[in-house]
Amino acid sequence: MKTFTVLLLILLSFNTYAGFRYSNSSAAGSVVVPVKLADEGLYNLVIGVEFMTRPYNKKPYDTDSYEELIDRIRIQWREPAIQTVLENTNIKLTELAGVKKAMVAKLDALIEKTKLNYGISKNTEVVYSVSHFYLSKPE
Repeated sequence: MKTFTVLLLILLSFNTYAGFRYSNSSAAGSVVVPVKLADEGLYNLVIGVEFMTRPYNKKPYDTDSYEELIDRIRIQWREPAIQTVLENTNIKLTELAGVKKAMVAKLDALIEKTKLNYGISKNTEVVYSVSHFYLSKPE
């Protein structure tokens, strides 16, 4: 009976520990912004950004402040993305690449500003990727 109790406590402690390591995947993800294409009508522009939390050279990225920075940026990236799209009211299909470039520039500025708030060096790299940037026709 004691062995069973010890085994049960060990098993429950692993499950509890796993709960502390839970990562909220909804903080990453995508946004959908309505956009009017010239001569095409109304579409949804789907934008997704993913951030790497542990780049190749891990040494400067193991601090709590860096992880807090990434957590904050995972939420705040949506504002410059949405703002950039909404600033362009009537977009031509050929101008979408320029909208993406402007969004990335605003995202880079947000990252640099947020680094200062967390006391992270300007030289510290934040690796991210615009994983989704495509149009879909609303149903």
